[in-house]
Amino acid sequence: MQLSVFWPGVVIAFLFLEICLRIINNRLIRFLDLEKDRLSQRFENLDNSNSELNVTHEDLIKLSNEYGEHVKRCMLHYGNWSNAIKSEESIHMPDYQGQFLNVVDGLRVTTDTPTVSKKRVIIFGGSTVFCGEVPDNLTSCSLLQAFFNDNKISATVINYGRHGSTLQNRLLYLERVEFERDDLILFWFGVNELGWKLIEGKTNVPFFIYLLNRMSEGLKFFSKYLALITFSSQLFVSVILEPVSRIYSYLVLKRSFYKLETLSQLRGFEYKVFLQPNLLTKTIRTRREEVLLKFFLSRQKGRITKKLLDANYPKFRALIDRYNGVDASGIFLKTNREVFVDWCHLNSEGNRVAAQFIFKKLNEDKVFEDQSYRSL
Repeated sequence: MQLSVFWPGVVIAFLFLEICLRIINNRLIRFLDLEKDRLSQRFENLDNSNSELNVTHEDLIKLSNEYGEHVKRCMLHYGNWSNAIKSEESIHMPDYQGQFLNVVDGLRVTTDTPTVSKKRVIIFGGSTVFCGEVPDNLTSCSLLQAFFNDNKISATVINYGRHGSTLQNRLLYLERVEFERDDLILFWFGVNELGWKLIEGKTNVPFFIYLLNRMSEGLKFFSKYLALITFSSQLFVSVILEPVSRIYSYLVLKRSFYKLETLSQLRGFEYKVFLQPNLLTKTIRTRREEVLLKFFLSRQKGRITKKLLDANYPKFRALIDRYNGVDASGIFLKTNREVFVDWCHLNSEGNRVAAQFIFKKLNEDKVFEDQSYRSL
């Protein structure tokens, strides 16, 4: 008699819970969709014509088309865009020739480099070093080269930025490429090392994180049938997948710094790492940047990225103190100028500030003390 009452009670309790969760979930989805639609409308209505002071709107459109063609060549070269980001076999990108964007010998062009110089400054990083949002002469590398030239410093800047690359990924290339003993290697890092690329499967992941990703995808697939699984899927991501990815990405970065230090001692090159800024670390934002940030945070990727950044950036700052690192995440704290194209990529003004900051730090460290220069 007790069993005959127990199971119907369990079914009724489950159905009651399912109905309650479905009502809550539907209301939450409706609210988020309305908010996303509102922000999307504001985002689409943004006036981007004045977001770049040094390039005309017409030229930006041409640059955008060239960047799109360059990305297509990368996709054809690697098979697909995912492989282009995750590839560890190919050092360089396919060459591309355009009016504003050029890739020669697999590297983004740095303008006004000297024919002969006393020192090479090689900058590694992801798309924020490649700088596909601006013409060749306004990338952070080209603007740093301009600072060297203006201050009569005999140095050549080489842009080793590649889309989606992490510090770990760039170290794989550094191991295979021969550099001169007096080369200065700079790393612009932070955004791609947060851990969100692990969650999205956009980088090479260890087997256990791959299994967690598959479990998360499985829960998402079945969540369309039961609200209980929907909440279980969201709980799985926030309680398991996010913390594991955050901790693992930090451990990988820590190991990469140790590896970089070891390579530097073995090969004799100098290095310096810069923790990069992003729109989340800029406190004084323009109206356009405020819309960009709210639109970014309205999406799941943005909300996850913010949580990862809040947790990992303090750890990154503590880590670079132990190595030859510089915290550049706050270089825009005192400016109310427009510097971001999106949540992490910079326009020409942002690249100028970044290049000036790098130059000043190298100047303070007396990297070019045997050469004549003027302080900024």
